[in-house]
Amino acid sequence: DIIEMMEEEEYVDWMWGIYVAPGTMDHFKQLLPSSVHHLIKENIKLSDALRNSPMFQLSLSSKELFHSNLLAWLAEDPETRDLFVEVLKLFCLEEERAKELADGIRNGTYMVLREYKNFDFCICEKLRNWKEDSEKEYVPGQVVLVLENKFKSIPYKAQLEGYEETVRSLNREGMKNKVKSEIYQKTGKFINANNKALKNVQDSTLDCHFVLLTLSKDVCGLGVGGNGMFGKWHVVSYQEYAKILLADKTK
Repeated sequence: DIIEMMEEEEYVDWMWGIYVAPGTMDHFKQLLPSSVHHLIKENIKLSDALRNSPMFQLSLSSKELFHSNLLAWLAEDPETRDLFVEVLKLFCLEEERAKELADGIRNGTYMVLREYKNFDFCICEKLRNWKEDSEKEYVPGQVVLVLENKFKSIPYKAQLEGYEETVRSLNREGMKNKVKSEIYQKTGKFINANNKALKNVQDSTLDCHFVLLTLSKDVCGLGVGGNGMFGKWHVVSYQEYAKILLADKTK
């Protein structure tokens, strides 16, 4: 009765939502007229095409963040793994480490986050959730890479140092969270902060890789050294970044 009361467009939208929902496709597929079924399949193709389009990824946010969206797309899309490795090498990671991160994002060892703890873009360890009161299946662990985008503004020292301190704090806690996650996966039990298993956990020594992506190294006002570094930050210009993307385009 509800279906009969729907307008055609409402019906298509409703059925499309059911069609792509995990576990429901086969059950409801038999309800679809062939014409609507065809239309839904075409919409799914369009959705996939948009999801794999870098221009669409850029359009999902303001100009200040669209480079983070593009970078996240490069990191997560199966077709852009090799290009993402080249980008990480530009960010001064060794090739072996770059490949480890790129593959780890795809196999579930690491996760990509945007606007996490005010980081424009970061890569974190991916932990099975051990929290009893949370609906999320996975949560971020220790932070292994942070990228700060400076497209419309100039970076300043206090902000970058603040990010470093945030990472130190997150990674100290992240080491304990990793132990909690491992115990939960093995036993299915939730543990609290006073559990004996956490007492011997040392502060994390995991190194985080810091990247500052800016319009020009000459105008960032930080006194970048001849090695392209400002403190712990690897400073990369958008010109260098663009060359990597364009070089791939010509292959």
